[in-house]
Amino acid sequence: MAAAEDSGIAIEVLSSGVPVVSLDNTCPIAAHAARILKAALCGTAGADSLVEAFQDDAILAECQEMGLDCDQLCMLRPLRQDGKHLKGVGYNCKRSAYLALSFAVAMTLPKILKKLQAELRPFNLHDVFTNHVKHLQALKLEVAKQAPRAEVPQKAIADEIQIIKMAGIEVCVVDYIPVVLAFNSSSPCYPCAMSILQTAAKSDQRFETIVEYIDDTVFLERCAQLGITQTKVMQPKLPSLQGVKAATSPSCGAPGAQLSLVMALCLNQLAQIDELWDGVGQDMTAWNWLSKVMQAVADVAEGKSWSEGEAQGADEESQTHELPPNRPKPHVALQASGEDQAVENHSGGEPTEHWHGQWQEQEQEQSHHLGQHEQQQQQQQ
Repeated sequence: MAAAEDSGIAIEVLSSGVPVVSLDNTCPIAAHAARILKAALCGTAGADSLVEAFQDDAILAECQEMGLDCDQLCMLRPLRQDGKHLKGVGYNCKRSAYLALSFAVAMTLPKILKKLQAELRPFNLHDVFTNHVKHLQALKLEVAKQAPRAEVPQKAIADEIQIIKMAGIEVCVVDYIPVVLAFNSSSPCYPCAMSILQTAAKSDQRFETIVEYIDDTVFLERCAQLGITQTKVMQPKLPSLQGVKAATSPSCGAPGAQLSLVMALCLNQLAQIDELWDGVGQDMTAWNWLSKVMQAVADVAEGKSWSEGEAQGADEESQTHELPPNRPKPHVALQASGEDQAVENHSGGEPTEHWHGQWQEQEQEQSHHLGQHEQQQQQQQ
């Protein structure tokens, strides 16, 4: 456990990495706690409708060791299925729990942190919130380094997360970070992975100039809990791409690391799939493969289900897909939007908001324009 106290807010981090927050009336961001949580979870309804209370004996025991009154604790986590692993603990009021959970989300998802900064900028509180998040990240790393290295029971990875398996690649997404588990020359993008990365990063520099490997103890611990071992974590060196992380198995070599970072850039809307045509050398086979892999990664990151049968169906569809004469039509266009749109909650609940980003298929829109064009031609005839 590590702690920090500043300007009416006390922040502590449990050994599990869960933030514990307590507030008083002098905290400048306390009045905006519900607004911050709604923005963090990309919700439009009331803050209470986006979260659920839970009980955790380990958290209770550690809070008791800290001298906290367990009757004053409020443990919250997102109601959405793909966010259950994110938790926050508030002490003495519900607003403290709102902020604790918001901190947990912001520490995990750089894109959400940027959104919260924009949300708080009109109140001149964006720097205050950002500093708290950075301090929490430092405390969390400190706690992780001090924690004893217990043996983690090996689980079947597929029991916890979805593994995307296509020709030449196996990839999963952990806390919105793509992890390439296997990548080999049977993939049509294997020889051009570096070119794809340079196109996505809009840089002609070499790999070691674009990327640096980091020691992200917290993320590695999370991977170990899922049975993913020997993982290397990287981030871009370029200032315009900061805040993005990707991971790969060392056995994948440089091409696996390069493609993993491309996935991360697309997931965080710093690159668009329809911009990567030149990166694949205008090779239709490589383009179709890359489009389908990116779509699958986007779906899994959003909490949607994926199966190998869907990939095989996509292969059959791509063989008969009609393309414009000048440029291939991508199977998916990843487009950012200023507004969050509802998506189906695959756990069976009501539709929820896009959390990690806007990944929208343009097939319907393009089909609509094509239909209008055909009608105009018929009228002219």
